[in-house]
Amino acid sequence: MKMDSRIGLTMSNDCPLVWIRKLIKAGAFTLHGQYWLGLGGCVVQDRINFFYDANFNIMDDEITRLPCNVNYQGDLMAVAVFASVFKLWVVMYQATSPMMTYYLDGRNFDKGKGIGIIRATFDGIKPKKVPDGDAIFTVVQYKTDDSELCDGNGPEHCVLAETPKKKVVTSPRWINYP
Repeated sequence: MKMDSRIGLTMSNDCPLVWIRKLIKAGAFTLHGQYWLGLGGCVVQDRINFFYDANFNIMDDEITRLPCNVNYQGDLMAVAVFASVFKLWVVMYQATSPMMTYYLDGRNFDKGKGIGIIRATFDGIKPKKVPDGDAIFTVVQYKTDDSELCDGNGPEHCVLAETPKKKVVTSPRWINYP
């Protein structure tokens, strides 16, 4: 098996979801504390086991769907770590109250220093304020439907959004791209 040099992990027999969560957990330790306080309002130790915990079966959809386990569903911090590990442009639309648009640019993240993510936050869903195109990793966070809790009242969940197939990335008004 080939080792992933970014984190020193092999995929081994893990399901892709387990492997990516291990990768995000390993990457979380490389982020400077300013990101944890500024984006997550916490320190790494408070959130780290929600990315991956060997004692929590993330593959069990009944367990993960329970409201008491909503913290395992992924959040802005997981997206920030993902941007830094893969050195991506990421846009996250939070479709739950309060609706927000987050932009994270991890292309210049310096793992050694734990810094280099450019970020911006906008109130509401603001697609014209953030870049779009096929080079942007775009996710939407929303509340799932739940037969016991009613539609739109289940745990929050992130899903990959289909982005425009254009090759050109549009520049938002607030930033100049290199």
